[in-house]
Amino acid sequence: MNTRSLKFQLIGWYAVVLIAGFGLLGAVTYVALQGSLAASLKENQLRRARQIAQLLRDESLKRNEARVGEEVQARYAPELNERFVRITRADGVMLYLSAAPKSQSFDPATLPPPQWSEAPRERPRGAAGWRPKNAACGPHAAVAGRHPLPHRNRRANG
Repeated sequence: MNTRSLKFQLIGWYAVVLIAGFGLLGAVTYVALQGSLAASLKENQLRRARQIAQLLRDESLKRNEARVGEEVQARYAPELNERFVRITRADGVMLYLSAAPKSQSFDPATLPPPQWSEAPRERPRGAAGWRPKNAACGPHAAVAGRHPLPHRNRRANG
């Protein structure tokens, strides 16, 4: 086949444009899907943290905070789902800390405690006073949760 022929050059350009178009479509799809999945995971974790915070509020009204850990374990089983849950009161007393997952991808005891701030970015209904950043809480306690993302695990393990 003659590489200088118009037919060969048009087929070559068509192939290059087609490959570039599909490559661009693939990259855009990857970035959009990654952002959507990360946002969905963040929303799911915040919803779960708010549910645990509501459970904590309900148990606090019954004066039975010790039972919160049992309820979290029974309802969510964090270590079975490769998740982390820690419930801490504002005075620093830890009410619940989930066990390490079976995969040993992280150790809950080594994760830093929540950072408390006076100016929250997002204030749930009924919350007042101090609260940790990026966690659901009430006026006296915080619920921090984590689902380990692959890039975070690589940094922690390597």
